[in-house]
Amino acid sequence: MPNRNYTYQDWVEGKIQYHNFTVFTIIEGFAEEDLHKILTEQTIAYLKGLSNAFETIKTNFKGHYEESLLKENYLNEYIQNLERILELIKVNHDIIITQALNTMQDGRFGLTKAEVDKFNSSEVFDKQMQILLVNFEHVFDEEEPELEEEDKAPFMYILRANFYKWLLWFREQESLVKYEPGVNLQSGGDVLNYTVKKLLGDKKTYEWQGKPEEPITLYSLLIKDGYLPAETDLKNFKALFSGKNINSIEPLQWLKNKNLLAYLIDQLYDMGKLPDDTNYWSIAEACFIHTKNLKQQRINYQNNKQGKPKGYSKIDALLKQFTSTLPVNPQ
Repeated sequence: MPNRNYTYQDWVEGKIQYHNFTVFTIIEGFAEEDLHKILTEQTIAYLKGLSNAFETIKTNFKGHYEESLLKENYLNEYIQNLERILELIKVNHDIIITQALNTMQDGRFGLTKAEVDKFNSSEVFDKQMQILLVNFEHVFDEEEPELEEEDKAPFMYILRANFYKWLLWFREQESLVKYEPGVNLQSGGDVLNYTVKKLLGDKKTYEWQGKPEEPITLYSLLIKDGYLPAETDLKNFKALFSGKNINSIEPLQWLKNKNLLAYLIDQLYDMGKLPDDTNYWSIAEACFIHTKNLKQQRINYQNNKQGKPKGYSKIDALLKQFTSTLPVNPQ
């Protein structure tokens, strides 16, 4: 293989694709000044991305924590979820830890110029960081979580390990606060907790676009396939598609991953069963417990290789069965 000196401009133009530039320069040769410039830009962008991601996750957590009426439970559950993921990585994917501990292998020196620019332009809680937040938390809902691709795994491990450490510190600080136990509805200047407010609003539920008996069929299939608890009240489920005030419905429980609920809602919309002018994400988030950020869940799975969430085929099969029960419109 001929020895040539690659340049900074080659990297800018995307002519060099390599997972680690420090190894690349040993194998191929690189102008020292240009290499130093590339490695510096990669490191600065990588650290900025980590910082913004950490602050986004922390801001999101603290918002939910302040809204919660069971703060201690919420905090402990979050810590337990992170402990489970970190232990799983330690037992089954220890190579990720090895890479994360080594600055030469933690992914920074594999960043392309486009990825560097993306990190450099990022802000706390912007669209890019919200997608990353969903990736950070979606593994909590899976018994056998599917981790990130190999080149992104060390970055996410560093985030999870550091946020876990912050959570332990945060719990210790909270334990030092002395106050009389009780339900505090004051949160961030709001008069009522968000969880309470969303049940008291004037928002309407969906207006089903079809025959009134169709939600009954959907209800039966969702229970049969384990998406809703068997004890889910039919009348309450039908109220979800009644176009009535959200006060009329008791929040429903979704048993599977949240991204599958987002996928189901999206499919029902595409089938014409939900009206075009409906803000269907906010309605679902108000009518199902623990289902915030559904729109972001959709963005997240649309950005993966399949463009669909893991387990989508079972939803497709359920909807195919549902469709087969509908009357055929005469031509």
